[in-house]
Amino acid sequence: MKKLLLSILSLVLFVPWMNAQIDCATVDDGNLVNNNLNAFGIDDIYCRPIIYSTFYRQSKYRSKYQVQNKEVRVNLIILQKDDSTGNFQKGDSLHEQYLTDVENSVNSRLSNLMSPPASCSTSIATCYSPNYIADVGIQFKFNRIYLQDSYYADYNANGLDSLFNPDGTFYKLTQYCPGTQGGWYLDPLDSQINSMLSDSLGINVYLTQAQTSLNRLDSCLDSHPWYPVACSESASLFTTGRSARVHLPDKFSRYEWQTKCYPYNPLWNTNNRTAAQLYADLVFSTSGGLLHELLHQFFISTNHCNHCNDAMNSPSSGSRQYLSEKNIKAVHKALAITNMRQLVVNVSPPNGLASNDSTKYDFIEIDQNEVIDFHLSVYQDIVIRSGNTLTVQCKLYMPKNGKIIIEPGAQLIVDEGVITTIDGNYWYGIYIEGSSGPQTTTNQGKLVLKNGALLDNVQYAINFGKEGQWNDFGGIVEAEEATLRVSRRAAAFMTYPHTNNSFFKRCTLEYVPGLTEVPLSLVTLWDNHGVNFEGCTFKDETNLNQYHKNVANGIYSIDATYQVLAYCNYPPNTVPTSPCPASFVVPSSFTNFNQGVYATGAAGMRTVTVDQTDFIDNSMGAVSYTHLTLPTIYSV
Repeated sequence: MKKLLLSILSLVLFVPWMNAQIDCATVDDGNLVNNNLNAFGIDDIYCRPIIYSTFYRQSKYRSKYQVQNKEVRVNLIILQKDDSTGNFQKGDSLHEQYLTDVENSVNSRLSNLMSPPASCSTSIATCYSPNYIADVGIQFKFNRIYLQDSYYADYNANGLDSLFNPDGTFYKLTQYCPGTQGGWYLDPLDSQINSMLSDSLGINVYLTQAQTSLNRLDSCLDSHPWYPVACSESASLFTTGRSARVHLPDKFSRYEWQTKCYPYNPLWNTNNRTAAQLYADLVFSTSGGLLHELLHQFFISTNHCNHCNDAMNSPSSGSRQYLSEKNIKAVHKALAITNMRQLVVNVSPPNGLASNDSTKYDFIEIDQNEVIDFHLSVYQDIVIRSGNTLTVQCKLYMPKNGKIIIEPGAQLIVDEGVITTIDGNYWYGIYIEGSSGPQTTTNQGKLVLKNGALLDNVQYAINFGKEGQWNDFGGIVEAEEATLRVSRRAAAFMTYPHTNNSFFKRCTLEYVPGLTEVPLSLVTLWDNHGVNFEGCTFKDETNLNQYHKNVANGIYSIDATYQVLAYCNYPPNTVPTSPCPASFVVPSSFTNFNQGVYATGAAGMRTVTVDQTDFIDNSMGAVSYTHLTLPTIYSV
């Protein structure tokens, strides 16, 4: 605890504050429910169905110029018998090379899509778009897990070999496929694995192997390979914390048959293809099937544009090296709005662009009024163009070091919403662009935070002007009943020649927990005049306790004029009076800082007013090298 050198004592009655809430929806027997956005877990709140959102319909999930490369984790879970046999073996160089070749082939297809034959665009036009895209913009990061369990390894172990009706016409999915109503037989194992891999979730691809299939290899007598059906589970809009699952059966017996049986029997190998050629065929076909199942995770269904190379064709139809623009957009939408977003492990610039070339590709452009009323992950900066408003009513997950830029005449409204990150990294912050002229809604950018809005896991929450430029700092902030939780600084008001009408009312400004580096002052003001703080809570709970006069302060100012006041919390339908009745007063407070308020500048030239404010456990409560007004309501 820091030594208290200056205290201002006050007894204040806090009156509860009630807010209207945004109506959000979740899967709850089909009923709409009212959710409390003060709960900040990933899975506990769901906002309105995304089909009602114009932002979703505008398909803004690819960058304006080029799509970023997103890396998505895939866990290949190889299930062996209890004695470690019966499937691919860890440490077997041939097995491991084969799996590596399949993985590489999947990623090669994603970054080197082929253009479909010309006949496809006319004969099956509904399956293809005129815009050929060569790179999907994702890669899979494969991780292999070997587990021993005879029951789970053999999908026949509980009678799942009865996959067809007696006439062979109907496929029975019960317990065989993930997400089926009867319950997938691998559900218990999947839960255990996700618990074990809580920090490295991925698309779990289960490679199972039936013993009945292995028995057919004993004498290499079968004249053709057998293909048990693979199946997968689509992404979820609502159960965002669950894993993504794929069942890929009998790939080991297929590998064994094609490498050990097929090449050496002239009755089957009628074209006399070499073992190397047949191996390449196997890698290509297996990787195509795996890619097909992985893409189902992104809301992409099997189509029937057969023989035109589409990756989503039915089995054995074409080379599966094409993906339409529509389906590529579906991939990036799923990474933005579904459980798939938690599986992204890395985001990098498009091929050929350096990381500092972000102006060429790295933003989502808001060029009309948009409402984010569903939970959304983005992987780019957001630019709100002049004359447009972006309203965030649910959770907006920003990328590491991501920025939101509000152009002059544009607005960002966070109404009960949360802007944060999904992985614990810090996003950079908001830039409010403006001009050096008087504050109007046409020449200044504007940020509105209200009704419990939260800016969390952010480095520099509110910045003014264009990044890298030192002028035009007239942006406006209107914050009421909001929280700013930062790692470096909450707001930096810069030099501005006119009255600044920005305000913070009943807001909480604090540092994120667990900091190891002493942060900057929560709010800084330089030659800026008119900002009001009413009934705000400033607190430092980092427990770093490293004293320096210029850091870890509540407010630090140079040549600035501002007020730190109480908020008068009138009950509804109460006529305001002056002064505010004591029972309605909500004071401002500063807790655990080096200096609660540190005001500097030319003596007597600027007035800083601090009234009805509590200073608690600060090294120094208020320090002034300018004209600091401390009204007599408090004793010092």
